[in-house]
Amino acid sequence: MLNCDLDDINNVGIMGGLSGVVLTLSLYYRNTSDERFLDKLDQTIQLINKKIIAGRDIVSSYAQGIAGYAWLIIYLKENQVIDVDINDYLSEFDDFLFRKLILMLEEKQYDSLHGAIGVGTYFLKRENIEATEQVIDRLYNDRKNISGYAIWSRRNQQSNKDDVDFGLAHGIPGILFFLFKCYLKEISSQKCNEMIRESIAFMINYMNPSGIPSYFPYTIECNLIKQHDRRKNWSRLAWCYGDLSILYVFLNISSHFPINLDIPIMLEHVAKRRNMAATDVTTTGICHGMTGIAYLFFRLFCKTRNHHLEEASHYWLKKTLYHGNDPTGVAGFVFPENLNIQSLDLLTGISGVGSVFLSFLNPNLISWEESIFLS
Repeated sequence: MLNCDLDDINNVGIMGGLSGVVLTLSLYYRNTSDERFLDKLDQTIQLINKKIIAGRDIVSSYAQGIAGYAWLIIYLKENQVIDVDINDYLSEFDDFLFRKLILMLEEKQYDSLHGAIGVGTYFLKRENIEATEQVIDRLYNDRKNISGYAIWSRRNQQSNKDDVDFGLAHGIPGILFFLFKCYLKEISSQKCNEMIRESIAFMINYMNPSGIPSYFPYTIECNLIKQHDRRKNWSRLAWCYGDLSILYVFLNISSHFPINLDIPIMLEHVAKRRNMAATDVTTTGICHGMTGIAYLFFRLFCKTRNHHLEEASHYWLKKTLYHGNDPTGVAGFVFPENLNIQSLDLLTGISGVGSVFLSFLNPNLISWEESIFLS
């Protein structure tokens, strides 16, 4: 990463752009105290600021834009990597992002990566109560009665139909974890409480109790919800979608909300899903690849001390390492879906792989996981 040319990367966000590279550089610096990583980090922040000032192709979203960069600045300050006056540094970003947040809410764009939940994640970390309450209030008022549950639907861009999304990246689990963090900070607690309980109930009602081929679906079309076939609508093993990330969210929330599921037994069942037909895993990145699965099992083991989950984390970590021997790749890894930005980003590229490896080597660095909605 020290020798990579970053000039052609226009995205500045935390998941799909330059801020993710900075995040990983900060982890290497904290782990090694090697000033070269800090120098590259400072250079990349300067590059980000130049791109923002130039204004070309700069968006507001968390995953690819200014909200993710603004979140990163707070993170770096918290971890004593940079020394800046946060209020002075972020004041202009706050005004811009608040206006964008209101537009997203008016258009019902609640996506965690590209919509209001992502921008709300920044404002929650910024401790901006007014902006965070705007997100909560609009979520509360925009729920629909879907088969007897007050829940959110969205317009699926591929099918052009309304559906309910079960993924951490774009659907209910992402919203659920955001609301849980608001609840813990006592921001609109009563509304958060109601929405969390309703979301849990909805998701449990539409799961497949056997877990074959998976417990939870990808999505359910609203107009077909009464005909939903639990065994046909399965989901992959990944951070972005599927049983693993959903059960991760449920396990965290279960410390405060009753969830009538045997989560440890379900996780042991999920840990046995390893062949291609049961996982749909072909790449190494965090989003829908081996690294994300290894990290989720690692963190689940840390929370449960269940050695079946520890063994699963080692299995997926070894799978990742096995795929890191391609001389044409970045540090030995090839990311075919992401070659346009040299495979460097956090969510699908080498920055994510490096961050996960460092977490296995030094668990004191795991606070970075907040950037991908895991804390």
